[in-house]
Amino acid sequence: MNVKRMASRLGVLAITAVLIFSLPAVGEAAKKSDSDIKEAINNRLNPFNDVSISVAAGLVTLGGTVPDETYRQIAVSTAKNMDGVTSVRDNIRVAPKNGTSMGDMMDDTAITAKVKAELLAQQGVNMLGISVNTTNGVVMLTGEVDNADQAKLAGNYASQVSGVKKVDNRLRAKK
Repeated sequence: MNVKRMASRLGVLAITAVLIFSLPAVGEAAKKSDSDIKEAINNRLNPFNDVSISVAAGLVTLGGTVPDETYRQIAVSTAKNMDGVTSVRDNIRVAPKNGTSMGDMMDDTAITAKVKAELLAQQGVNMLGISVNTTNGVVMLTGEVDNADQAKLAGNYASQVSGVKKVDNRLRAKK
């Protein structure tokens, strides 16, 4: 299977996982304020540091730059599926990082998507506080998790993903 097809399939898997975790809780109020909507989207898109969010009367505007189309799709889909959102304006720009070949970026993007999907699938890890970045097969985990055990678990799960050469686990424990 070629890298583009695999990255595309992994992107769909990652988007599906994000959408599942983006569904509102049962009994959640149907009408949310713009600040509540922005906070909810911001919490879901925590790993996407370069995506800006503004909300006015339920209209969400996404901006910023992401390294590939998969990130853009996840951000837009997440925003569209948040309770209280009436529509989404997508102003996100896709631009690869400088000095990275398209093949390397596709490999790193596929690894990042696989690591995120793996972390989302695991019960003992809260993905919302974790940012995943991959460069030349080296996965860097940053952010804050509930405790040291979650940080260790996240690193272990990431290291088991196909294509990962090394994990640089910089996760901090809240407790």
